[in-house]
This record gives sequence, structure tokens and C-alpha cells, in this order.
Amino acid sequence: TLPRSDITSNVNNFSSFEVVYINQKRIVFVWTDSAGLYQFADDKWNQITVDHGLLSNQINGIAFLGGKLFIATDQGISILENNSIDNNWNVKLDLPTRKIVGITIENKSNSFDYLVWLHGGDWIGIVEQESFHLFSKTVNSIFSKQGYYLELQPDFMGGIFYGNAFDIYYVRKR
Repeated sequence: TLPRSDITSNVNNFSSFEVVYINQKRIVFVWTDSAGLYQFADDKWNQITVDHGLLSNQINGIAFLGGKLFIATDQGISILENNSIDNNWNVKLDLPTRKIVGITIENKSNSFDYLVWLHGGDWIGIVEQESFHLFSKTVNSIFSKQGYYLELQPDFMGGIFYGNAFDIYYVRKR
């Protein structure tokens, strides 16, 4: 059991959590809809917010690979690496919108050969080798029902599943 923290007083909704390992050290991330990201490492909780460099405190998803934590927010993507936040992807990539509602990583064969899948609400795109490609500009909306949490799952054959507790959809290039 992790030690309790008084993080619930600042939070409307916990979105989800992720457990990652960096140099054989366990780190737990809990993301929220209004209070940024909480990180449990070295037996203590730390809150990461816009005051620390995040683009927004509304976290819509995270994905981890090779020591980098990709953070999807309603204002774009922040990348946390070595306790430093980088927001340069938002300048480099020509995304259709800043709002990112979902993110996942498809690691093909090694940590250098990966795709970052992004869901922007009405579009799905891929970042490959620091370049954005629009995958689908017409996707079904799953945001009509309250309490959603978007999940993205690549099929490793050129398509992606996306959905929540109410609906699941699939998109694949033909």
C-alpha cells in the first residue's frame, strides 16, 4: 500500500494512474481532470502542475517510453523527462487542435521504433520520428456521455481501437 496523501482535497476527478519503472525504481503517476499530475517516487508524493511547466492542469492521458512521460492535456502535449518538462512538441508538430483527449504509444520493435498515437476529439493522428501525420480526420465522438475516460489501443497492424466504458470504435487505413 502506498502512503496516503492529502491530494484528494484539490481534485475533482482522478482520471487514471500508471506505474512505470526507471532504472529499476517504481514510480506511480496519477492524473487528474483539474489538479495536474501526482507522482509517487522515493516514498513521497509530488504534485506537478502548470506552476512546474505543464501546459494545463487538465490531464487527459499519459504514455511512457524510454524514460519519457508524454502528457496529453487540453492545451497540448508536455513531456516529462529527468524531472524537466518540455513543451516543444507543440511548436514542432502541426496538430489540427491543441486539445489532446487521448494518447498511447505503439512500440514496434524497440524503444527507438515507436509511434505516438494522439486523439484530438474529432481526429486521430500519429507522431513518428518527430513528425505528425493525420491518420483520420473523421472519428466517432465518445464524449456525449458523462464520466468518460478515453482509451486508445493500437492493433499493431496499422489500425487503432478507441473508446470508453460506453462505446468502442476501430479505425484503420485502407
